[in-house]
Amino acid sequence: MAFQVVIKPTFLLKGVDPYSLAEDYRNGKILSNLSFEKKKITTTTLTSRGKSFRDAIYTFRNRDNFVHTIATTGAKTFSFVNEKGEPQRGGTCVACHEKFDHEALGIPVHLVEQDEKVLVFRIYVTCDFRCTLRLIRLLQRIRRRPISLIHAEEFLRYIYKKMHPEGPPLREAPDPLLLESHDGSLSNEDYKDVRYTYVNVPNLIFYPAKEQYLRLQN
Repeated sequence: MAFQVVIKPTFLLKGVDPYSLAEDYRNGKILSNLSFEKKKITTTTLTSRGKSFRDAIYTFRNRDNFVHTIATTGAKTFSFVNEKGEPQRGGTCVACHEKFDHEALGIPVHLVEQDEKVLVFRIYVTCDFRCTLRLIRLLQRIRRRPISLIHAEEFLRYIYKKMHPEGPPLREAPDPLLLESHDGSLSNEDYKDVRYTYVNVPNLIFYPAKEQYLRLQN
């Protein structure tokens, strides 16, 4: 059985002894000797907040009249389409951290079939299917399988099959630390090559230390 605890707002009288106050009240004394220090209340202007979930930061009031503040991710790339209905192009991939100029992908969290089309609701910005798959699995490991990602890989594979019916099996992208831009050894072309997968092996090269990845053909 669940219980709901409701916390009501309270205030504190600074410098007042509640025990002596109660004793005076019982003795019938008039409480006219209380003095309150008058201080100007200072306020701080915080980041602009909206009232809608479409705003980067928004507020809402619950049943107990308490105001909650919600901060959101992806504030600059909330919409994957513009006013003309065109998909977002370009950005920085959350998985490999590389910039790209083609159509963005993202993690699919919900699908809706409409007029023989499939509407895809996506979060984050990714550059391709392999990076998206890697990001999904990474988030599932570090966030203990969040609800929003329960069907993400299933949705992603469905979309991939629709767009690339004759394509090779979808496999996740290699570790982005292998990229030359991250002080690794692979060019962007080698990193994106779908023919290969790089598997971490338990060998280290010292002076300085660096990890090794064995290349496997898909």
